[in-house]
Amino acid sequence: MEAISKTFRYSVYILTVSTYILILLGAYVKAIGAGLACPDWPLCNEKLVPDLSDGLIFAEWFHRLWAALNGFFLLFVFYLSLEYRKIIPSLYKLFIVEIVLYAVQVIFGGLTVTQDLEPFVVVLHLGNAILIIILQFTIILITM
Repeated sequence: MEAISKTFRYSVYILTVSTYILILLGAYVKAIGAGLACPDWPLCNEKLVPDLSDGLIFAEWFHRLWAALNGFFLLFVFYLSLEYRKIIPSLYKLFIVEIVLYAVQVIFGGLTVTQDLEPFVVVLHLGNAILIIILQFTIILITM
């Protein structure tokens, strides 16, 4: 059986830490009441990069930026995982599920704004984030 490379393992660890930071950023946005600081989605005040001098706008925009970067890193780590598809078939499948959940997460994130922080949507957004990080810890365990 081929060994899982340290580079791949470290990439999975970094992805997991990045996702955890993303969840913390989301909690921070909620805690400071910045959830509607950017009242539109996917833009923020009709701009890709709004005026960031307002702390609430900066917090919400930075959460969105981190989410986008984390999503691209997820796709990169998935690409790296293809090398191990034959030796750990479940690894590939878990990443596919995670990518789908991440896409759903983006939709929930947009809905939290467009639905004016409807509590049920906010809870779905958090619950889905928990599923994503559980998948990442599962991936860590099967690559040990």
